[in-house]
Amino acid sequence: MSSSVPTTPPANPLGDIFGAMDEESPVAPSLTTAQKRNHSAIDNSGSDDEESSRDTLPTTASNPSQNTAVIIQRYCEKKRLRADQTNEVIRLVHEPPGVSHGKLLANIFQVSNQITAIVTAQAPWEVSTGLLKNIDNYGAAVFLSTKISAYKGSVPTNTLLNILKRLRFDLPPNIENNPADYLKLVAAVQEAFTQLRAKVKKMLFASLKVNKSDKTIAPGPDHQNIFKLTLALVDGTQCTVTVELCARVALMRSVYLRDSGPKFWDKLDSTLAEIRNNAEGDAKKLTRAFRHILTKDQELHGVKNYEITASAVENFQQEVDDLIDAGNADLATSVAPSAAAGPQADDGGEN
Repeated sequence: MSSSVPTTPPANPLGDIFGAMDEESPVAPSLTTAQKRNHSAIDNSGSDDEESSRDTLPTTASNPSQNTAVIIQRYCEKKRLRADQTNEVIRLVHEPPGVSHGKLLANIFQVSNQITAIVTAQAPWEVSTGLLKNIDNYGAAVFLSTKISAYKGSVPTNTLLNILKRLRFDLPPNIENNPADYLKLVAAVQEAFTQLRAKVKKMLFASLKVNKSDKTIAPGPDHQNIFKLTLALVDGTQCTVTVELCARVALMRSVYLRDSGPKFWDKLDSTLAEIRNNAEGDAKKLTRAFRHILTKDQELHGVKNYEITASAVENFQQEVDDLIDAGNADLATSVAPSAAAGPQADDGGEN
């Protein structure tokens, strides 16, 4: 017959710790007066806060006023105050509270008035020569970018403003929140694009070899071919001739032949928008459309004695293209005032 063996539950390995938690703590033996004095001496000797001990009044001082003056003088020396300033602080401390508080407030007002006078005396901010140079360089890259969706109005202006705010250059801090200064920047950007539009329109006119006497357009083979025209447009910029840019310039010339008047840029922008809308976001459709525009230009203008290679854009133009892509989403949610979308000065190009 088998007999059952009683089993003992295994002991809890943390039982002694839990048991110690339930025990009452033994009362620590009281220290004698001498022991307390020794512990106090040890605690005081372990402090390394020299600054605190130096700025605390000694309890055994026979002349509190003199000790206060010494502490204040040391503190003023640490703050590198002049001797006359230090003496003024010491005198102020020993005066009645009402007088000392009044003098402190008066000194604060004096400093505030001096700061206001300095700020008021500063010359108004103006667009610097260096900033104007950067506006011209980046403005040309924006204007010659195949990423731009319009050549007039707020689109190119806000695109360049967005780039300037990202790169900063020598823009004052928080210029976006200073309407007076920000409008100066906007005006400089708009003027740069006005000059660019005038330059491009004159080059389109010149490419057709128009007879100045009777304003007749020369025969097609006598025209400037698209490669030379695009090469002339990028001259003086950090941009290069690409197939995509030649196609954009070909679109400009085709619209110019239909309407070379004051509304040329408006007509160009509306034509560009129609092409994009018809493509419905299909990149292949856009590519085919601009390939057709470029081929047609090559057939109508100049002699095709060149080859446009599918070369990559230069680093500077790629940087601008990337900034345009990165800034497109910011334009709709920008906190800073945007460029006015109202009428802008057109170019002074030939009609």
